[in-house]
Amino acid sequence: MTKNFLQKGDLIDIVCPASSVSESDLKKIKFFLTQNGLKARFYMEDQLLLKKKQASLFPAFSAKKRFEQLQFALENNDSKAVWCMRGGYGSFELISLLEKISKPSLSKIFIGFSDITSLAIFLQQKWGWKIIYGPMLTQLASDKVTTSAKKAIFDLIFGKNSELNYEVSCLSDASAGFKNKIEGKIIGGCLSVLACSFATSNEISYKDKLLFLEDIDESGEKIDRYFTQLIQVFLTSKNLPKALLLGNFSQGVTIPAKKKNIDFAIEKFAKNLQENKLEIPLFQEKSNCLGHAKNIMPLLIGGEAKIANNILTQKSVCIF
Repeated sequence: MTKNFLQKGDLIDIVCPASSVSESDLKKIKFFLTQNGLKARFYMEDQLLLKKKQASLFPAFSAKKRFEQLQFALENNDSKAVWCMRGGYGSFELISLLEKISKPSLSKIFIGFSDITSLAIFLQQKWGWKIIYGPMLTQLASDKVTTSAKKAIFDLIFGKNSELNYEVSCLSDASAGFKNKIEGKIIGGCLSVLACSFATSNEISYKDKLLFLEDIDESGEKIDRYFTQLIQVFLTSKNLPKALLLGNFSQGVTIPAKKKNIDFAIEKFAKNLQENKLEIPLFQEKSNCLGHAKNIMPLLIGGEAKIANNILTQKSVCIF
């Protein structure tokens, strides 16, 4: 065990920077973390919990209140990690507030995905933090992910697993022809959230990096729109990533025609990269475990990675 990982009994801060949760959900989360050897703290508990079920994903509480909670979690020196309760919608509202504060003296483990992509971009690019793109606490505490997914995230944060390995497939000629291996930092996240950062102060910087993309509840047509936008961004900026890595885009899709459209959008993306003479290797994780998936596995955003022999590898020896 090294100081780069959590230990039993460590204190972690729980935050809801996007959509909120109910009091019953919070009780489940606190019990779940206690069961797994961690002390949980939810700052502003009396102010940021839903008193009744909310149909909309729009944040029930103001950005100012959600930011106050997040700032406390980021800046205090007595917790070692910040874990998001859920995604949903609204994290992007906190970026302008984050830009007004200084980088804390203490770096922490930060866990979240989906809508949390907005925060992950900021924390990785502006503060140099590494973000665990992995399951959120409502999923874990309510058994909405598999047992293997639970084991994977705790093995990572407790330092029991020093390496992440995922099998990938080549989707483009550029992928098939790359020499030896591709190395660089992994950045990215939820594609629809990432697209909203373009032309803003929080725009993602992907030059010479491995750009990871995934999403959920998007039709093949919308995914194609985002991919087309991304190609135009590449052509305009001329600053290209070393490689593109696709995660899961079809979690929960049961209608064959919808799944076919998503697959078509990915195939078209590979073809359009080639037609536009963008020699960017394109890979896809084969088991659909990266991103929105019941068997969600962790990925270290901001961490070094390599792709060689159709295996994506990340050394997780230094999380924070």
